[in-house]
Amino acid sequence: MTSVKKSPDSDELFVLWWLLGQTRDLLFRVRKRELAQYNILPRQSAAMFIINLLGSKATPSGIARWLTRENHSTLGMLNRMEKQGLIKRMVTSGKKGPARIILTPKGRKALSQANIRKSIHEVLSCLTPSQRKQLRTALEILRNSALEKLESYHRPLFPK
Repeated sequence: MTSVKKSPDSDELFVLWWLLGQTRDLLFRVRKRELAQYNILPRQSAAMFIINLLGSKATPSGIARWLTRENHSTLGMLNRMEKQGLIKRMVTSGKKGPARIILTPKGRKALSQANIRKSIHEVLSCLTPSQRKQLRTALEILRNSALEKLESYHRPLFPK
């Protein structure tokens, strides 16, 4: 793929935004193809990683927050994952509050398969350690700026 030609009136920030989106989409497609052999989608892989990370504290809204996704999108995905036998909802009897989400044995096996991450390492290894550090710093700054901007709107993305 060739680089974007810049005209004198180009919006440099828009070009960066565009390149970031293209890169994210392409990385997602590479990962999707890698995970297809296990019948797992990248978002499912990410959700299982988060469920495992949060342990007994994994709730649908907590998972949505970590995925930076809307609650309804995450609930739909969790419903599909439950139908596939990857997760199970645990409702605590006699207590109010959200259901807890746990990985089933099938989900733990799928997570183990998804944790191989060969495609991620192959693509990102083209960067030197210094470039990876710079990229991480820049992406964290951009992520935090976007979260601040979202919070400035009337409706927060992730209600507390």
